[in-house]
Amino acid sequence: MIGRVATRATVNLLALPIFVILNVLGMKHTMNEMRSRLVGFKLTPKIISHAFPEGIDKIPIGLKYALHLGLSEQIMTARYIHPNQIRILEILEQVKEYDSLPNSSSLSINEVEQRRADRFLIAISTMSGKNNYRHRRLSKNLENRLGNFEASLVRDEVWDAIHDLKPFSRKWD
Repeated sequence: MIGRVATRATVNLLALPIFVILNVLGMKHTMNEMRSRLVGFKLTPKIISHAFPEGIDKIPIGLKYALHLGLSEQIMTARYIHPNQIRILEILEQVKEYDSLPNSSSLSINEVEQRRADRFLIAISTMSGKNNYRHRRLSKNLENRLGNFEASLVRDEVWDAIHDLKPFSRKWD
């Protein structure tokens, strides 16, 4: 009888650190997601005005198309839409001519527009927080196009804005 009780107590005692580690990881993810959702509503217009200082309604048609493709790809790849992405789509929906983009055969995206769109998409991805395996591959493709250094600067700046409420200071031009 003592042998069974001792074995059960020992197994529970040995399993305790595993449950503690799982709880720490789960709580860290939950807190990051909660912070992203709370701060994201106010931060989304700030990111848009920082990324597009000329105004969202005055950005070139090629950049609008690159944003449209990038957001579509993020949502389709992750098979999930974050509330911050919904907010951005609502803001983009208010822009005239966004819904009436010409077909893809008549549009071309130059290198500057693609870099601006990639920078913005990395910021939104960082702000959204939830990255599954498929989404990480997409983010890696964006980082490769933009460059690891520039991508990490954008991620750090957005991370600081979410967690420390620091304003955006570096130009994204």
